[in-house]
Amino acid sequence: MQRNQWRKAQPLQPPDTSDLLRTKLAPPRLRAALVARDSLLARLDAGLERQLTLLSAPAGFGKTTLVSAWMAARAARHDLPPLAWVSLDAGDNDPVRFWRYLITACQEFDTGIGQTALALLQSPQQIPVERILTAFLNELTQLPGTHMLVLEDYHVISEPQIHEQLAFLLDHLPDTLHVLLMSRSDPPLPLARWRAHNDLSEFDATDLRFSAQETQAFLQQTLQQPLSPEVLARLEARTEGWVAGLHLVALALQGRQTPQEIEQVLLNFSGSHRHILEYLMSEVFNAQPEPVQQFLLQTASLSRLTGSLCNAVTGRTDSQQMLDHLVRANLFLVPLDESGQWYRYHALFAEALQHEARRRLGEATLSEMSRQASRWYEERSLLTEAIEAAFAAQDTRRAAALADQFCALHLLFNEVYTLRRWVEQLPEDLLATHPSLCLNYAAMLLYTLDRSAAETRALVEAPLTLAERFWQAEGNQQRLGGIQAFRAQIHWWQGEHVQAFAATRQALKLLPEDEKYWRGICSLHLGVEELLAGRLIAAQQAVLEARALCQATGQPYGVRAAMHILADIRVLQGQLHQAPALYRQVIAEAGDDLADYSQALSMLAALALEWNDLDAAEQQVQQAIDTANSEAEHIGRHYAEEHILLPALLVKARILHARGATVQAQSTLEELLTLLEQRPWRHIEREARGWQARFALAAGDLAAAQRWYETTAQHTEDASLLQQERESLIVARLL
Repeated sequence: MQRNQWRKAQPLQPPDTSDLLRTKLAPPRLRAALVARDSLLARLDAGLERQLTLLSAPAGFGKTTLVSAWMAARAARHDLPPLAWVSLDAGDNDPVRFWRYLITACQEFDTGIGQTALALLQSPQQIPVERILTAFLNELTQLPGTHMLVLEDYHVISEPQIHEQLAFLLDHLPDTLHVLLMSRSDPPLPLARWRAHNDLSEFDATDLRFSAQETQAFLQQTLQQPLSPEVLARLEARTEGWVAGLHLVALALQGRQTPQEIEQVLLNFSGSHRHILEYLMSEVFNAQPEPVQQFLLQTASLSRLTGSLCNAVTGRTDSQQMLDHLVRANLFLVPLDESGQWYRYHALFAEALQHEARRRLGEATLSEMSRQASRWYEERSLLTEAIEAAFAAQDTRRAAALADQFCALHLLFNEVYTLRRWVEQLPEDLLATHPSLCLNYAAMLLYTLDRSAAETRALVEAPLTLAERFWQAEGNQQRLGGIQAFRAQIHWWQGEHVQAFAATRQALKLLPEDEKYWRGICSLHLGVEELLAGRLIAAQQAVLEARALCQATGQPYGVRAAMHILADIRVLQGQLHQAPALYRQVIAEAGDDLADYSQALSMLAALALEWNDLDAAEQQVQQAIDTANSEAEHIGRHYAEEHILLPALLVKARILHARGATVQAQSTLEELLTLLEQRPWRHIEREARGWQARFALAAGDLAAAQRWYETTAQHTEDASLLQQERESLIVARLL
């Protein structure tokens, strides 16, 4: 009956996307000089008939340029579909962050698209992402015509959950949306299945290489003087159509006029792409004036560049003019918006610059520049970027302070993978000075791991103890009360009900009367304790108080938990006609909370059984079981078992027995007990064994009932008074 209240602290809020970096949602600006690639553009046109277009080729093969040219060509023909664009980076490996960017990008189609999905992503309730995507997909189906979503640099995504979730989206994609992926390698998606179903249009390095004619056209556009056919042939053979290599060659050949100078460049232009890059970058970089070199090195680590950010990092005042110069010089700077305010370096160029910056500037200088970038991001409320920059500066003290701000401004379970990665980079002595961060981290561990596992307790206790020590030294009674209330949750999930109730009472002694959030949670625990002791009036008073406190602090999930417990009390009081309304209210308000929904459904089945409506009871309990089995992987198998499957199996066994199928009823209880072998939920095990004894008595198997009496009923140390009362009635029947 106890509910997880820590993660269910707030009602659904309107989505807030102000912390997202908008330049990641802008298509890069197309360069003026391009080689016409009409055949590839035609293939991209044809690909719109399928669900997915994949451009998979190593860096420097012109994936982004080709897509930009295609969009420009369609725009010129006035048939460019409405477009959403996301430029991904390594920080997007948090599933919540990934989907916030993707869904926000799709609001380019319609500002109302994805509002529900975004709100659910920011909800403190851990809703399965597939369920959120279903709401998003349903909204996409309402769009008129075809729309296009582009995901650039998908190769940076390594989180398996994101791949699985994206595959789910693509498998259920409506005709109103076409997705285009750009990646340096084939992503771990079910490409073979999509190929077999003709849902995939593919381009690889072979498709994207420049032909001999395209190589010639490119060099004619970029060089001041023509090259001989022999030199062109050698370049085409050496570069094998690698666009970035040709670009670097063109830069290296600028200013070389004599055949001897050109020949010297070509002699060195050999080996792998990496070796070519290193050589030519050295040539290109060294050819720049000293101020340009310094600017390139100082800004190389920035994933996005704008004038004021570059000023903050470099100490200059003319960074915007420098960026404009680099664009005119064609030095691998890609404009990200029409106004020319935001840019990024070509990935290969950035890698080479970063290597050179470490060599020339040193780690101390680079750290200070990252620290300046962190301050710039913080001033603009871009906390995620500010924290990443602080870690890049190896300034963990600053990173910890910013992470504290992040937790205060965001709901607890937003971007949990990102938060966990940050906290795990902090040294323990520093983490110990940020107790709120410790408590958030402990809660995140408890509700993202198997809550009943012994190893989870050990992981959770470490940061929780750090927070507790800090507030003990401070003498902060209110915070220590919150710690005890949270520790009661840990005990409950470990099956230690006595310890959970003791921690609850300790918390109530420490918490002030006006601390409604934690007192609401504690009142729920208190109500369950009174219920299990058979003191139903006291239980009802505690739960009514809990419901009022949860309503006052905006905890709809706590309110539902209170309604469920009140319904249980009505059943125990014999008020069977009052309980169903409360259970149905829980079901009506449960939404995506499958535990609340299915538990209430199982209780309605138990009431239908009391009234001998076996068909209704069987239908309701089977629905609860099906929900547990289908959602176990999404909400956690152990969570699904305790909160949905095990209570439903108990009711199912009773229904089977009522139908006279005693063997099947006993078999169902054996299945339940097998599930309980590795679980700490002794109260459920006792209840199941009690029903085994009742079924044995009904079948006249007194020996089996006697064995239950000797092995279980006489040992009451871990049984509540309510459970002891039920078992005493079975013993009376046996006698």
